[in-house]
Amino acid sequence: DLTTFNICYSWPMPQPIKALLNSLDLSSFGWVSLREVVETTTFRSARDQKFESSKINHSQGIMVEVLFRGQFAYAATTDCTVSGIRAAAESARIQAEKAQQSKIHAFTMNERPSTQAQFRSIVAKPWKELGESDCIEKLIDITRKLKKSDAIVRTRAILQLVESRHHWISSSGADVEQHFAAGFAGLDGLVTEHAAVGLAARDEAADLLAGCRVDHAAHPEVGVYLALLRL
Repeated sequence: DLTTFNICYSWPMPQPIKALLNSLDLSSFGWVSLREVVETTTFRSARDQKFESSKINHSQGIMVEVLFRGQFAYAATTDCTVSGIRAAAESARIQAEKAQQSKIHAFTMNERPSTQAQFRSIVAKPWKELGESDCIEKLIDITRKLKKSDAIVRTRAILQLVESRHHWISSSGADVEQHFAAGFAGLDGLVTEHAAVGLAARDEAADLLAGCRVDHAAHPEVGVYLALLRL
Protein backbone atom coordinates (compact mmCIF):
# COMPACT_ATOMS: atom_id res chain seq x y z
CA ASP A 1 0.00 0.00 0.00
CA LEU A 2 1.13 3.50 -0.79
CA THR A 3 1.08 6.19 1.85
CA THR A 4 0.04 9.69 0.89
CA PHE A 5 1.19 12.77 2.76
CA ASN A 6 -1.03 15.81 2.18
CA ILE A 7 0.24 19.23 3.19
CA CYS A 8 -2.25 22.07 2.85
CA TYR A 9 -1.64 25.74 3.56
CA SER A 10 -4.65 27.94 2.87
CA TRP A 11 -7.29 30.26 4.21
CA PRO A 12 -10.92 29.50 3.44
CA MET A 13 -12.58 31.58 0.74
CA PRO A 14 -15.86 32.48 2.47
CA GLN A 15 -17.11 34.75 -0.33
CA PRO A 16 -16.62 34.96 -4.11
CA ILE A 17 -14.00 37.47 -5.18
CA LYS A 18 -16.63 39.76 -6.73
CA ALA A 19 -18.48 39.95 -3.41
CA LEU A 20 -15.20 40.89 -1.71
CA LEU A 21 -14.65 43.71 -4.21
CA ASN A 22 -18.19 44.98 -3.68
CA SER A 23 -17.60 45.04 0.08
CA LEU A 24 -15.03 47.85 -0.34
CA ASP A 25 -15.95 51.51 -0.05
CA LEU A 26 -14.67 52.45 -3.50
CA SER A 27 -15.09 56.17 -2.84
CA SER A 28 -12.14 55.88 -0.45
CA PHE A 29 -9.80 54.36 -3.01
CA GLY A 30 -10.68 55.66 -6.45
CA TRP A 31 -9.93 52.49 -8.42
CA VAL A 32 -9.35 48.99 -7.03
CA SER A 33 -8.57 45.56 -8.46
CA LEU A 34 -8.33 42.15 -6.83
CA ARG A 35 -6.24 39.26 -8.16
CA GLU A 36 -7.04 35.90 -6.61
CA VAL A 37 -4.47 33.13 -7.03
CA VAL A 38 -5.17 29.50 -6.10
CA GLU A 39 -2.38 27.00 -6.72
CA THR A 40 -2.11 23.26 -6.19
CA THR A 41 1.22 21.45 -6.57
CA THR A 42 1.44 17.65 -6.67
CA PHE A 43 4.85 16.06 -6.12
CA ARG A 44 5.54 12.33 -6.49
CA SER A 45 8.81 10.46 -6.48
CA ALA A 46 10.43 7.02 -6.41
CA ARG A 47 13.98 6.12 -5.44
CA ASP A 48 15.91 2.91 -5.95
CA GLN A 49 12.83 0.96 -7.05
CA LYS A 50 10.79 2.05 -4.01
CA PHE A 51 8.10 4.62 -3.33
CA GLU A 52 9.62 7.77 -1.83
CA SER A 53 6.97 10.47 -1.42
CA SER A 54 3.64 11.86 -2.57
CA LYS A 55 2.66 15.37 -1.50
CA ILE A 56 -0.04 17.86 -2.37
CA ASN A 57 0.50 21.53 -1.47
CA HIS A 58 -2.34 24.01 -1.73
CA SER A 59 -2.08 27.78 -1.35
CA GLN A 60 -4.26 30.78 -2.10
CA GLY A 61 -4.29 34.51 -1.59
CA ILE A 62 -5.37 37.83 -3.05
CA MET A 63 -3.36 40.79 -4.32
CA VAL A 64 -4.99 44.21 -4.01
CA GLU A 65 -4.08 47.03 -6.38
CA VAL A 66 -5.34 50.61 -5.93
CA LEU A 67 -5.07 53.76 -8.02
CA PHE A 68 -5.21 56.68 -5.60
CA ARG A 69 -4.44 60.28 -6.54
CA GLY A 70 -2.59 59.18 -9.66
CA GLN A 71 -0.41 56.53 -8.00
CA PHE A 72 -0.61 52.73 -8.13
CA ALA A 73 0.11 50.74 -4.98
CA TYR A 74 -0.20 47.11 -3.98
CA ALA A 75 -0.77 44.83 -1.00
CA ALA A 76 -1.37 41.10 -0.65
CA THR A 77 -3.04 38.88 1.91
CA THR A 78 -3.91 35.26 2.62
CA ASP A 79 -6.82 36.44 4.78
CA CYS A 80 -9.45 36.17 2.06
CA THR A 81 -12.28 37.65 4.12
CA VAL A 82 -13.99 41.02 3.96
CA SER A 83 -11.91 42.32 6.87
CA GLY A 84 -8.70 40.93 5.35
CA ILE A 85 -9.35 42.54 1.95
CA ARG A 86 -10.29 45.86 3.53
CA ALA A 87 -7.06 45.87 5.57
CA ALA A 88 -4.96 45.10 2.48
CA ALA A 89 -6.72 47.77 0.41
CA GLU A 90 -6.16 50.36 3.13
CA SER A 91 -2.48 49.41 3.31
CA ALA A 92 -2.16 49.92 -0.45
CA ARG A 93 -4.01 53.25 -0.27
CA ILE A 94 -1.58 54.53 2.39
CA GLN A 95 1.37 53.53 0.19
CA ALA A 96 -0.16 55.34 -2.81
CA GLU A 97 -0.76 58.44 -0.71
CA LYS A 98 2.89 58.49 0.37
CA ALA A 99 4.08 57.92 -3.20
CA GLN A 100 1.96 60.86 -4.37
CA GLN A 101 4.12 63.22 -2.34
CA SER A 102 7.12 62.55 -4.60
CA LYS A 103 5.39 61.52 -7.81
CA ILE A 104 7.03 61.71 -11.21
CA HIS A 105 3.90 60.92 -13.19
CA ALA A 106 0.18 60.86 -12.47
CA PHE A 107 -1.50 57.71 -13.78
CA THR A 108 -5.11 57.38 -14.86
CA MET A 109 -7.55 54.52 -15.39
CA ASN A 110 -6.40 54.40 -19.03
CA GLU A 111 -3.53 52.21 -17.78
CA ARG A 112 -6.06 49.64 -16.59
CA PRO A 113 -8.65 48.99 -19.31
CA SER A 114 -11.80 46.97 -18.61
CA THR A 115 -10.40 43.79 -20.15
CA GLN A 116 -12.62 40.69 -20.44
CA ALA A 117 -10.74 37.46 -21.19
CA GLN A 118 -10.28 33.78 -20.35
CA PHE A 119 -7.35 31.43 -20.86
CA ARG A 120 -6.86 27.76 -20.06
CA SER A 121 -3.81 25.57 -20.68
CA ILE A 122 -4.54 22.76 -23.13
CA VAL A 123 -3.85 19.29 -21.71
CA ALA A 124 -4.62 15.89 -23.18
CA LYS A 125 -5.80 14.54 -19.83
CA PRO A 126 -6.53 16.46 -16.61
CA TRP A 127 -3.98 15.61 -13.94
CA LYS A 128 -6.68 15.03 -11.35
CA GLU A 129 -7.64 11.97 -13.40
CA LEU A 130 -4.20 10.41 -13.03
CA GLY A 131 -4.25 7.60 -10.52
CA GLU A 132 -1.72 8.00 -7.74
CA SER A 133 -0.87 4.29 -7.61
CA ASP A 134 -0.39 4.08 -11.38
CA CYS A 135 1.81 7.16 -11.33
CA ILE A 136 3.99 5.86 -8.49
CA GLU A 137 4.31 2.44 -10.12
CA LYS A 138 5.45 4.06 -13.35
CA LEU A 139 8.09 6.09 -11.48
CA ILE A 140 9.27 2.96 -9.67
CA ASP A 141 9.53 1.15 -13.00
CA ILE A 142 11.62 4.00 -14.41
CA THR A 143 14.11 3.75 -11.51
CA ARG A 144 14.27 -0.02 -12.04
CA LYS A 145 15.12 0.34 -15.74
CA LEU A 146 17.47 3.24 -15.07
CA LYS A 147 19.76 0.92 -13.10
CA LYS A 148 21.62 -0.55 -16.05
CA SER A 149 24.67 -1.57 -14.04
CA ASP A 150 26.00 -1.95 -10.52
CA ALA A 151 28.06 1.13 -11.35
CA ILE A 152 24.84 3.10 -10.87
CA VAL A 153 24.39 3.24 -7.11
CA ARG A 154 21.29 5.42 -6.93
CA THR A 155 18.32 6.07 -9.20
CA ARG A 156 15.46 8.51 -8.72
CA ALA A 157 12.45 9.64 -10.73
CA ILE A 158 10.17 12.53 -9.86
CA LEU A 159 7.05 14.16 -11.28
CA GLN A 160 5.81 17.58 -10.19
CA LEU A 161 2.52 18.97 -11.51
CA VAL A 162 1.25 22.49 -10.91
CA GLU A 163 -2.27 23.77 -11.47
CA SER A 164 -2.71 27.50 -10.96
CA ARG A 165 -5.90 29.58 -11.24
CA HIS A 166 -5.82 33.38 -11.46
CA HIS A 167 -8.91 35.59 -11.36
CA TRP A 168 -8.48 39.35 -11.77
CA ILE A 169 -11.37 41.81 -11.45
CA SER A 170 -11.52 45.56 -11.05
CA SER A 171 -13.93 48.28 -10.01
CA SER A 172 -13.98 49.47 -13.64
CA GLY A 173 -15.36 46.16 -14.91
CA ALA A 174 -12.28 44.13 -15.82
CA ASP A 175 -12.74 40.36 -15.45
CA VAL A 176 -9.92 38.02 -16.51
CA GLU A 177 -9.60 34.32 -15.64
CA GLN A 178 -6.48 32.25 -16.32
CA HIS A 179 -5.99 28.54 -15.65
CA PHE A 180 -2.41 27.31 -16.02
CA ALA A 181 -1.12 23.74 -16.02
CA ALA A 182 2.60 23.06 -15.94
CA GLY A 183 4.85 20.20 -14.94
CA PHE A 184 8.36 18.99 -14.36
CA ALA A 185 9.70 15.45 -14.70
CA GLY A 186 13.17 14.54 -13.55
CA LEU A 187 15.53 11.58 -13.47
CA ASP A 188 18.86 11.37 -11.73
CA GLY A 189 21.44 8.80 -10.77
CA LEU A 190 24.82 8.40 -9.10
CA VAL A 191 27.48 6.66 -11.17
CA THR A 192 30.65 5.21 -9.66
CA GLU A 193 32.50 3.87 -12.70
CA HIS A 194 32.43 4.09 -16.48
CA ALA A 195 30.57 7.18 -17.70
CA ALA A 196 29.24 5.30 -20.72
CA VAL A 197 27.17 3.10 -18.41
CA GLY A 198 25.45 6.14 -17.02
CA LEU A 199 24.90 7.66 -20.45
CA ALA A 200 23.26 4.47 -21.69
CA ALA A 201 20.96 4.46 -18.68
CA ARG A 202 20.14 8.10 -19.25
CA ASP A 203 19.20 7.49 -22.90
CA GLU A 204 16.94 4.57 -22.03
CA ALA A 205 15.31 6.49 -19.19
CA ALA A 206 14.64 9.40 -21.54
CA ASP A 207 12.83 7.03 -23.90
CA LEU A 208 10.81 5.65 -20.99
CA LEU A 209 9.84 9.11 -19.85
CA ALA A 210 8.84 10.20 -23.33
CA GLY A 211 6.47 7.24 -23.54
CA CYS A 212 5.00 7.64 -20.09
CA ARG A 213 1.32 8.50 -20.38
CA VAL A 214 1.21 10.07 -16.94
CA ASP A 215 3.56 12.91 -17.83
CA HIS A 216 5.39 13.84 -21.00
CA ALA A 217 3.32 12.13 -23.69
CA ALA A 218 -0.01 13.17 -22.19
CA HIS A 219 1.29 16.65 -21.39
CA PRO A 220 3.83 18.00 -23.89
CA GLU A 221 4.20 21.12 -21.74
CA VAL A 222 5.92 19.02 -19.06
CA GLY A 223 9.62 19.80 -18.90
CA VAL A 224 12.14 16.97 -18.55
CA TYR A 225 15.36 17.08 -16.55
CA LEU A 226 18.02 14.35 -16.64
CA ALA A 227 21.08 14.38 -14.41
CA LEU A 228 23.99 12.04 -13.84
CA LEU A 229 26.39 12.68 -11.00
CA ARG A 230 29.68 10.83 -10.84
CA LEU A 231 31.07 9.98 -7.43
